[in-house]
Amino acid sequence: MEALGINIVNIFIYIALFLLLYKILDKFLLSKLDSILTEREGIVEKNLNLANEAEEKMAKAETKIEKDQQEIKELRTEVLKESKEQAQKEAEKIVDSAKAEAKEIVESAQKQTKIESAKQKQEFDKAVETRAKEVVSKLFKDNPDLDSKLLDKLISENL
Repeated sequence: MEALGINIVNIFIYIALFLLLYKILDKFLLSKLDSILTEREGIVEKNLNLANEAEEKMAKAETKIEKDQQEIKELRTEVLKESKEQAQKEAEKIVDSAKAEAKEIVESAQKQTKIESAKQKQEFDKAVETRAKEVVSKLFKDNPDLDSKLLDKLISENL
């Protein structure tokens, strides 16, 4: 093999040096590198688990938020409905109260009108009676021969 330029001793030396280098690297570098890679793999796996848990929590939170939003919408709708009903009842009460007050005002005005009419009738009757007495007095002064009893009777019958 020497003719080919291959020295077997050198090959064994190279192999022995390579194995020695591998053992040295394995003892000092590869074992530490392996432990670092194993540790790193554990950290990555832990972070993946944490990320998955966070995703699950976020999905649950989103579901809860959607549920809460739906409940809020339903509650808002219910509150608005109740408010409208209450406002409508209040409006009906106000309208009924206003109608009752208007009825009282109309009745009061009618009573007042009747009272005023009665007063005006009395005043008119007094004015007619006074005027009639004045006319009768004037008649008596102008015609003394008229019978006063007859005139009194006529006046009382006509009034």
